[in-house]
Amino acid sequence: MLKVLFITILGSLLFTPFVKPFSYSRLFFTYIIPINLFTVTFDGLMSVMKSRSIKQYQKLFSENDLPVKVFRLETGLSSLIVIQMGVDK
Repeated sequence: MLKVLFITILGSLLFTPFVKPFSYSRLFFTYIIPINLFTVTFDGLMSVMKSRSIKQYQKLFSENDLPVKVFRLETGLSSLIVIQMGVDK
């Protein structure tokens, strides 16, 4: 969650002038009245809040008859939840 918070704020502040097509209103609503900054950050945080954990995925798929394997791949700063369906438990 902290990564998303910092990246959305810093990314919006750093990269807004380079978004094509150029718009002065985008600069105004990012730097003067930071509506864009708040909406992008809020959207990122809500996406993190509604994501599921490995235990939630395992519980979800345990109700089915399909064999499912759920695990996490971690590389550096990021991680990915992988769901393999049709494999032995």
